[in-house]
Formats: sequence, C-alpha cells, structure tokens
Amino acid sequence: MLTLPKTPTVEDLIALYGPIDAPAPPPTRAAAKAMEEFWSPKLGPTQQKIFDCRSRYILAEGERFSGKTYGILHKIAKHCWEHQNAHVLIVVGVKRQATAGGSWHKLLTDVLPTWKANLEGFDHSEQKQNTEKDLFVWVSNKHGGWSMVQLISIPHGASLAARIRGIEASLIFVDELVGIG
Repeated sequence: MLTLPKTPTVEDLIALYGPIDAPAPPPTRAAAKAMEEFWSPKLGPTQQKIFDCRSRYILAEGERFSGKTYGILHKIAKHCWEHQNAHVLIVVGVKRQATAGGSWHKLLTDVLPTWKANLEGFDHSEQKQNTEKDLFVWVSNKHGGWSMVQLISIPHGASLAARIRGIEASLIFVDELVGIG
C-alpha cells in the first residue's frame, strides 16, 4: 500500500530548516472554503499582465511608476494564498532599498492589508526578524496553513550563494536587479 507523506506544518518546517528566532505565526482565521470565485485586486494594465502571467521566469522592465512592483507584489500575495507552505524571497541590494518606501514597505502597508480586507481567510503576521537579520512575515493560505515572505539583502553578487544556501524558495523576486553588483 502506498502511503503519502503528511503535509508539513510550520513546526515541521522550522524543525527541518532550523529555528528562525520567532514564535509560531498567530492563529489563522478559519481557512476559506473552496471559493467559487477568486477575488482579484484592481490593477492597471501592466500590473494585470504581470499578475496573470504563468511563465516560469518574468522580467518586468519598464519606466519608473509603470506599475511593475505592485503587479509583482500582488502576484506574491496570490502565490502565498494559493500554495501551501510557500516560501517567497524578496532579494534587494540594500535592505533600506526595500524598507524605506520600497517593495517591502509597499507589501506590508498596502498589498497585504488590501488582500486581508477583501479575501475571507487571508491574514498575515507582523514583521519579524531572524538571526541573520532578514525580515519576514507569515501569510495565511487557502489550505489552512502558512506561507512565508522573506526579505534578504545581498549587496554583493558574489555573496549570493552563501546568503541563500539551503533556502528552497517557491518564488523569488529580485528588486532592482541592475543595482545588485
């Protein structure tokens, strides 16, 4: 008889990947039942194109304020919601680039609250910090579990392998790729 492995919980992931110097995520609201219709954020044409794209790799290139970042951040929220135990990495050259009005700030102050207000069962924790000083946030998913979004700064391209060794991300967003040297 074939027995399938159980779906890992947050505690299983912590045991597998090591402690993250943070308490378990807050209790989730009742996970949303299978939804007949999926709520979708109101997006501009560029943002919608990114949000709907099913390609394995997406290179979002364009002028400032064309909507690239918001399209990607909403795609991250959707990914966390749809996938059980998703692990999203947001990679920046310098942490301040993301926290001082950048992608991380927009994710925490605009995108995640928008999803929470409009999608039954969607929730997220407060920002936390692990021992490597990476910022992260837990995001509930439609399966009743939690996904993680983690911000990692990599100021020198040469240190990339060392900074992400052992991390099995399900989605990676490199913000301002040109700036990472």
